[in-house]
Amino acid sequence: MINLTRLTTLALALLTLSTPAHAQFTYVIDDGSGGSAGPAPGTTGPFVWGNVFSVQGDYAVITSISVALGAGFPAGQSLDVLLYQDPNADGDPRDAVLLTCARTTTPITGQSNAFTLVPITPTRVQGQFFAAARATLGTTRNYARTDPQSRGMGTWLFWGGAFDGTNLASSATAANYINLATVMVRADATNVLPCLADVAGPGQTIGPDGQTTADDIIVYLNWFFAGDQRANIAGPGQSGCPDADLTADDIIVFLNRFFAC
Repeated sequence: MINLTRLTTLALALLTLSTPAHAQFTYVIDDGSGGSAGPAPGTTGPFVWGNVFSVQGDYAVITSISVALGAGFPAGQSLDVLLYQDPNADGDPRDAVLLTCARTTTPITGQSNAFTLVPITPTRVQGQFFAAARATLGTTRNYARTDPQSRGMGTWLFWGGAFDGTNLASSATAANYINLATVMVRADATNVLPCLADVAGPGQTIGPDGQTTADDIIVYLNWFFAGDQRANIAGPGQSGCPDADLTADDIIVFLNRFFAC
């Protein structure tokens, strides 16, 4: 006779073994008690500041980037966060490749140890990565909150020239803030990459259900052709930084995600 209780227990145990446990980790250099605002590049235009981190264990899926802002950050200005892969893991992000980015339009303003947390598309990194913030400098330029008590070689700053933050090597100035302070930029990570194409449940209901089916494709395409910004998941050339337009790049990125799940 089949023992249903034992069979159910065994099935649950196997399910537990086959399902990876989600755990969280924060990449951080600062100690949370920043004491200054800066640096202040002598120019206007795009400014990128952030920290290089080495992947720890299985925590290789970055889910959000947090930034504490300096006294000069204007009220209401947009703040971008960017995630780059350091291709040769040498700690120098000048050759880093931009993986994804996100924007918030309601950042915390003024010099503060409080962090603005900006979710990003969960993205896998390896070796070393650069987590950064980007803003357009005005006449007041103390945008980055710094922690002089935490010093090291991980902080990098980029500004000047024909530079938009996408290609760090195109900046006129790349400064490694060696042994001076660290900018207060952190990255949150998990150990499991979710299926980013799981956007629907049975009958094309909205929301993930743990599996990818034709319902997910139909829901996504409905968003796309209705002009719904939930379908805006890619930029030109299928980059990970969404733009203002819904194009074939968005569909290609979604289908790549679908078939990778």
